[in-house]
Formats: sequence, C-alpha cells, structure tokens
Amino acid sequence: MFGSKDKAESEQDLAGALATVVTTELSKSRRHANYRMMAIAAIIIFSITYNLVATKSVFGRSASLQIPADEPYAALVRIRGTIEPGGSGSAEFLKPVLTRAFMDENAVGVVLLINSPGGTPVQADALHDYIVRMKEKYNKKVIAIGEDQLTSGAYMTAVAADRIYVNESTIAGSIGVIMANKGFSELADRLGVENRVITSGEFKHRLDPFEELKPDDVEKMQASLAKIHEHFIATVVAGREGRLNAAPEVLFSGDFWTGEEVVEMGLVDGIGDLETVLEQDFGVSYALDYSRRKGLFAGLSDALVSTAAERMVETLEAKLDIERTLPVLK
Repeated sequence: MFGSKDKAESEQDLAGALATVVTTELSKSRRHANYRMMAIAAIIIFSITYNLVATKSVFGRSASLQIPADEPYAALVRIRGTIEPGGSGSAEFLKPVLTRAFMDENAVGVVLLINSPGGTPVQADALHDYIVRMKEKYNKKVIAIGEDQLTSGAYMTAVAADRIYVNESTIAGSIGVIMANKGFSELADRLGVENRVITSGEFKHRLDPFEELKPDDVEKMQASLAKIHEHFIATVVAGREGRLNAAPEVLFSGDFWTGEEVVEMGLVDGIGDLETVLEQDFGVSYALDYSRRKGLFAGLSDALVSTAAERMVETLEAKLDIERTLPVLK
C-alpha cells in the first residue's frame, strides 16, 4: 500500500508517461499526415509536369510519328465502353480529359472517337451537356466519329458535336430507354420459398422479382421511362436541328441501323474515319490523343488525380485559411 508521498509521485510519473505517449503519437500522426500530403503533392506535380512535357501521341498518317513543330493538330478524346458511373466512360472520368482537350490553345478543334453501346441516361446526359458547355466556352468545333457502335446513350453524347461521322458498318441509333428485371414468383412457389418484405411506404416494394408483375407497377415504370425518352428525343432534335429526314415514329422507336442507313435518315452527317475527318473538317493531318496517359503513372485515371488535387487543396485551405486559387473539377 502506497503512502501519500509515494502515491503523489506515482500519479506524477503516470501523468508524465501519458503525456509522453500522447506527444509521441501526435508527432507520429503529424508526420504521417505530412507524408501523405507530400505524396499526394508529388503525384499531382509529376502528373501535371508529365502531361506538359510528354511525347505527343499522333494519329493521322502514322501513329509512330511525332507532331512536327508548328504543325496544326486537333485534340482527340476517346469514349469507349459502357457510359456508366465508375467506369472509363463515366462523366467523372471523362470530364478532366475533355477539359484538357478543350483548353489546348494549339488544337484547332476536338474529335470525339466513340465506340460504345450506350449506358445510363444520367451519365450520357452529363457528358452531352458538358461537351456543349465546353464547346461554347472555348469556341471550338467538335466532330464525333462512331466506330463499331454508336447507340443509345453514346448517340446522345455524340449529338453534342457539330458533325457526326460513322463507318458504313457502324451500328447506330437505338434512341430509346429500357428497364428489365426477372420474375421468380412461380419458381419460388414450386420451391416453397416464402418472400418476406417489410416496408414503410405503399410502393416501396415495386417490381419485386418474387411477386407477380402488377399492372400499376408496369404503368408507373412506363410513365417514368416515357419521361426519360422525351428528354432523349428533345436532346437529339436540338442537336440535329434541320437535319433529320425520317418520321419521328421511326427515328425514336428504339430501333438501330447501319451507318449507311443513319446517314440517309439524317442521324449522322456522313461516312468517314479519323484521317478523313482531320483533313476534311479541320484541315490537319494530326491529332493529339488526350485519352492516353503514358509513363510511371499510367494506371492513374484523370478522375483520381482530380480528386486527389481537390482534397489536397481543401486540406490546405482548412490549415492555412486561404481562398481557393485553382479551379477544381467535380
């Protein structure tokens, strides 16, 4: 058992030990935070520097050539795969790429090389609207070229361009909206599966695959899809104003056609490939590909770099209480 003096000394020793531990941990935490900040800053600085000095990827007469000094060129952005959140066809991923392409003062215009079956209405609409805004802001001509597929949301994105070209065998169109799911009610009955669902809200349970399809559910979903379809149609009509040659009930039926057919229908402007478009619409032989990132950080997406930059700036603002001086893409 401790006396009063020994107890006091013990408490002081304990307090001192705790203070030492806390100070040490705080110091480690600060060092780790500083290391993280330094790492993020290094990645961003390296990425920006590399993009400024990187060898220009050339497409035109030869993919192995470099753009000669003072030779004019167009900026190239590739849109490939499904246009959906989280992927390389998402608005989050492509906006930084598009921004760099439009901001290139030496580029005479922007070429969108698209090979996509479409995707979600929101992502396609976001890309379309962003391209329109950038086109107006930087006053640059935009040409879209469809490769194997230019359908649905990919076509919605393409109508933001001033002109659209395809290959004779490109599959294009499909101006419609679809929603699908499976029904397992009969299978559940045969297997003796009981579907237990508890909700708050009368219609929270719509389209349950273990229940029979209800007429009011079908009516509700058709009404919602019709609204989205109306917006799709309005976007196409605005983008292709005065150029559509077929009846609306044909154009907006959700059907698809070959490249030659969509030219006749006025959905696109002609048959052409990248080299033809560069020479015919821009009067150049070269394109600087902004979609390809080479070198040590080839695996880093533009969206990741943009997010890292945004977080670093926000942290600096909080610590230094300064105003943001650089634009941050969101």
